[in-house]
Amino acid sequence: MPKRHVIMLRALVVLAVITVLGMAWSAPVAYRVDIGRFDSAVVQGFYDPEFGSGTTFRWSQPQATLTLAGVGAGDYQLDIHATAPAGTVVTVTVADNPPQTLQLNAGFVRYPLPHTIYVPWQWPPQPLTITLTVANPTSQAQRLIGVAVDDVRLTPTGWQVPDGVALFQSILVVLVLAAVGRWLRIPMGWSMLIALIGITVGVLMRRGDAATAVQVALLVVSCSWALPPLLIRQRRYWLVAALVIAGLIGSGLWWRGVALWQPLWQLGALALTVSAITMRRLWWHWLRPWRWWGLAGGVLAMALTSWLGACIALLTSLLVWQGRRTGPIDSRLDALCRAVYSVFTVLDAWLCGRYVAPVGAVAPRRVGLDVIRAFAIVSVLLGHASALYAYYPVALTWLPYWFAYVGVECFFVLSGWLIGGLLIRQLDTWQSPTALAVFLHRRWVRTLPTYWLVLGLVGVVGWGGATLTDFVPYLVFSQNIWHAHPPFLFVAWSLSIEEWFYLVTAIALSLLAIWWRPATALRIVLLVLVAVPWLVRSSLALTDMSWEAGVRQLVPLRLDALAMGVVLVWWWQRRPIALAWLQVGAVVGSLVVITLFALTYTQLDLPTWSRVLLLPLTTLTVACWLPWLAQLTWARWARLTAAIQWLALISYPLYLLHTPWRLTVEGLFGGQGASWWHDTLITIVYLIGSLWLAHRWHLLLERPLMQLRWRDDH
Repeated sequence: MPKRHVIMLRALVVLAVITVLGMAWSAPVAYRVDIGRFDSAVVQGFYDPEFGSGTTFRWSQPQATLTLAGVGAGDYQLDIHATAPAGTVVTVTVADNPPQTLQLNAGFVRYPLPHTIYVPWQWPPQPLTITLTVANPTSQAQRLIGVAVDDVRLTPTGWQVPDGVALFQSILVVLVLAAVGRWLRIPMGWSMLIALIGITVGVLMRRGDAATAVQVALLVVSCSWALPPLLIRQRRYWLVAALVIAGLIGSGLWWRGVALWQPLWQLGALALTVSAITMRRLWWHWLRPWRWWGLAGGVLAMALTSWLGACIALLTSLLVWQGRRTGPIDSRLDALCRAVYSVFTVLDAWLCGRYVAPVGAVAPRRVGLDVIRAFAIVSVLLGHASALYAYYPVALTWLPYWFAYVGVECFFVLSGWLIGGLLIRQLDTWQSPTALAVFLHRRWVRTLPTYWLVLGLVGVVGWGGATLTDFVPYLVFSQNIWHAHPPFLFVAWSLSIEEWFYLVTAIALSLLAIWWRPATALRIVLLVLVAVPWLVRSSLALTDMSWEAGVRQLVPLRLDALAMGVVLVWWWQRRPIALAWLQVGAVVGSLVVITLFALTYTQLDLPTWSRVLLLPLTTLTVACWLPWLAQLTWARWARLTAAIQWLALISYPLYLLHTPWRLTVEGLFGGQGASWWHDTLITIVYLIGSLWLAHRWHLLLERPLMQLRWRDDH
């Protein structure tokens, strides 16, 4: 069959799946949710389930909320099967509809609302909330009770617009089941048809619990598909492993109920992501013909989120469109467009499984610089190991905060040192706009794809309650330009500072090189980037500005940390001084900075001089270590050197992934603080799992992308 016919057939199959499932979710079938044992994720403000009058029910508190997923847009008749002490008046508020009142009596009776309710279409889709308020609750068994609810039923008055999240999840279940069937050598058409019929019948027959059932199916199927290949290499054992994993997931959900729901989702998402990256050539072969349609859909979805999303979507579209042209780079704007577009072309090459072997001899790694990079990432890991906080001696309670602080500062200065070395080696080429395009291309391909994938993963899975719309500012690193960094994926604040430093330095150097020699242009850029942030931060540090969310994490106030690394490497290459003096400065500075932090870390939110001195002293101290470490060699300890270099290689994905994995582990183990052995086990699993995830992401994503980048002499 010709290739275009195959593509058209696949498109028709996918369209048929979407149509059938869309009709199932839109059909005028009653939506019923039984408020029982397994509905803890639905109810809020209810007491534990009880059994009586031949049914299972829950007593509500004076104010309680029901959160129903999978409800499409349209008109509904709502009725509640409930009971209460005679004469109880309950106010029912559904989303943005006007409140309606019901008078309940003793005995379970179905109470319909006087008027129909309207569920609007919204983007992004949100669950429907039903709030029950009892102004005069009854006191019973030392608790205030409102009404006892058995079930809630929504009866549509006609066809509805389907809920986007539920529809997408059900489509994903069908596609994953079809992939599993193909893995088991079942014909693709039969496996997809069986999965489609099963999901459609489930949606129609159990409409109220259909969204939950689809989520359970997606969780079990995804974990059963993703985990066995990661744990077992022999293909013949895959089905047995999948059944065991599905049984463990089902047993866990039955044992701990909704408490295990979210961490299992997170574990499945992490495993599924690794499997999807591993098998990217298989699924990208199917999706690649529609890549531009997918990009257009993503741009449209982003434009609907907010005004910032609309601006990002418009700007990205223009840059990508202009960057598609070929030929010599003839302007700075053209260089910027080419660099933006090149990120998508490299991503496409990576998804296709292409590989570029290194040309010529590979430059040897400097062990000393790997030492400080490994020290930085280990410090961050230990600083964020929150299960150990309660076990530090009283005199060392400052230590985990120090780890988290100094690790990021080391990354800043080291990044400036490395980028400075690249700039200085190719300084004479910066009068050409091509240097700007190559520099931005290499930085963005190195950092952005991994960062974007983690953003999408956190937004979909929802660590800490995050959603995809929360990450719109993160896409262009505007989340902490001049306001506190949001709580989601909080490690991104340092990446924002680094990315803005790369962009500002490159554009400023390229523009100034038009009128001055590149060396003079670089001096001007570094003078501004060192002096201005330091002066502004020093003045603001003596005000009531917050330490973490303000003085330390705002982008304009921290660009000098990376600029100092560039200044030092330039100074060291032009006028090297005796290493002995730098070593003395590094040791003395380390003692001073550690002592200052230990004495004042609890007072850093107060306007004191320690806030003015701590950051520049830390930057200068780390900078004094770098020239000595850059010349360090360990010929004897090969294994130790290999371990340090391995930590340095995986440091970037490890920095991004360790926090989501820690939250997943704490959820799986039921939180921290139960006992010392429980917290120790959490910490061990957190450290080992973080290293394994980062290693796989480095091998499968980061290293291939770096090999596909343009060369410095492109």
